[in-house]
Amino acid sequence: MSNQTIRAAIHQSLDQYLQDLNGETCGSLYRLTINEAEAAVIHYVLTRHNFSQTRSAKMLGITRNTLKKKMLKHGIKPPPANE
Repeated sequence: MSNQTIRAAIHQSLDQYLQDLNGETCGSLYRLTINEAEAAVIHYVLTRHNFSQTRSAKMLGITRNTLKKKMLKHGIKPPPANE
């Protein structure tokens, strides 16, 4: 998958979001988009690595400590362990 494909997906999502607003204004579209994208990428990578924070942080190019802070910020928690 190329960056252009990701860009196209974001463009399509933003088009749909603005259509769903039905004429209402959105004063913080940038912040909303960045936060949603960050949360989605972090959750995706964590899921792909079975919530291994070390491997996920490495793939994301951030420290494990930064990953933990971002998980808290976005309310991302590992699934409960099966007993």
